Amino acid sequence: MIELGKQALEHIAKIKILDKEKDIIRVDTEKEEHRLRYDVYEPAIYAIKQARDIVIDNLKSERDALVTEKDTEIEGLYPVVAQVKRILDYLRLDTGKELTILADDIKIWERYGEAPYKEDLGYFLDDTYLKVKLLIVQNDKQVNKYSLVAVGRCLFPEYLLKLPYYYGQPFYTHDHYELSTSIKDFPTVEQAKGWLNSHKAKLNLMGEYETVKKEYQGALQNYKVSDFKDLIMVVCPCGRYYYTEFERDKYSLVIRNNELRCPRCNALLEV
Repeated sequence: MIELGKQALEHIAKIKILDKEKDIIRVDTEKEEHRLRYDVYEPAIYAIKQARDIVIDNLKSERDALVTEKDTEIEGLYPVVAQVKRILDYLRLDTGKELTILADDIKIWERYGEAPYKEDLGYFLDDTYLKVKLLIVQNDKQVNKYSLVAVGRCLFPEYLLKLPYYYGQPFYTHDHYELSTSIKDFPTVEQAKGWLNSHKAKLNLMGEYETVKKEYQGALQNYKVSDFKDLIMVVCPCGRYYYTEFERDKYSLVIRNNELRCPRCNALLEV
């Protein structure tokens, strides 16, 4: 065999030895890696994580306690803010608002008949700031086709006084009403009137009206707008409306085309 052939055999033998050494290196390295990972560092890492979690949990507990303390403090401050906001809402109400309810404004859908039935039963309540009228109107039911309904006009908007209001009534109106509800349906007009005679005293259509009325009268008696001048953002030249700081960034600001207008006279206001 020539010298080159011998050299090749020697190299093959050495390659086998080196391959075995590589395998040994890999196995030993994997063992050492496992030892370092799971026997040396994993317990240390776990201990550090536990210590970290304890510190973070304590930090969060302290945060929650401080936030709760601040929330309690804020809650204690809100009643005065809410009271002043409500007083300002009262002081700018439209005292010239017409509350009279005309039966002719209560329209019955024509699909209920060529001449649908409607009867004005008069006022259930005829008070200074709230007027509620009862009517019997025809609906589209086959049996109980007469509805005892109530409509009402109130000086106080919904954000000051929540009154019964339901859509899908057997009537419609041209003007806006703060109260609109069907009370009960009956087969005949006579049954509707009979039921009303025996249940009228039990009807609750006013919500918290008496409470709000008392608050409003107290606000008029004890305060004036100038008492809160630092909270007034802009006053309309008509003198009938103003915006407060409470509405500066809220949806209740009536802004059209980036313009702020008075809801009473439609004058353009500058903030």
